[in-house]
Amino acid sequence: KFFNSFSGIEQYRISKLFVIRNHRLFKQFEDYRSELGKCGQLRFVYHGSSRECLRAIAENGFLEPKN
Repeated sequence: KFFNSFSGIEQYRISKLFVIRNHRLFKQFEDYRSELGKCGQLRFVYHGSSRECLRAIAENGFLEPKN
């Protein structure tokens, strides 16, 4: 947990970040995550989101996108 002076609110630090660019990489990440067990959690990071969306992510954590 750390304080982000840019947004003025507390956030949680991400220890590892994977950028999923296509289905094949997504499958590889799923295979890798299955080896980690319950400790590995999949998180989605939204690029180019609005300020309100980013503030909500900072307050509530990174949530899986709703289709």
